[in-house]
Amino acid sequence: MLTLLVNAAVTTTLDSGAGSLRQAILDVNAAQAGPQPIGIVFIIPGGGVKTIAPTAPLPALTKPTNLDGTTQPGYTATPIIELDGSNAVAPADGIHITGGSSIVRGLDIHSFAGDGILIDTNGGDAIQETTSGQTHRHQRDA
Repeated sequence: MLTLLVNAAVTTTLDSGAGSLRQAILDVNAAQAGPQPIGIVFIIPGGGVKTIAPTAPLPALTKPTNLDGTTQPGYTATPIIELDGSNAVAPADGIHITGGSSIVRGLDIHSFAGDGILIDTNGGDAIQETTSGQTHRHQRDA
C-alpha cells in the first residue's frame, strides 16, 4: 500500500471554516495514519504578520504533525504567523499535541489562559523557531 504525504493549507486568519487553522487541524486528525508526519502549511494572502485569534480552544493534534509557520510567504527569521489567545474562552491552550512525533515551527503563540503549547504525548516532539508568551509586535504578559 502506498501512503502519500498530506498537507493541509491554512489560507485565512478566520477562526473556523475552509482554510482556517482549526479546519486544517480537523483535516489532519481525520487523515489516514501513515509512516510520516502530516504537514500543516501556511499560505495566507497579503504581506506582514498574520494574526489568528481563536475564540474557543483549537482541537488537539492527535496525529504526528509538522505545523510549520515558516511556510508562510515572507517568513525570514522571525515568526509572522501569530496565534493570539486573548479572545479564547479559558482555559484554552494554544497548540495541544497528543499525537507525538510532531514539530511546531515558526509561530508566535501568546495570550492563552492555558499553555501556549501543551505537549501531552508519546514523545518525539520538537518546538523550533517559535516564540511563546510575548510577541515581536506587542509586549504582553506571559
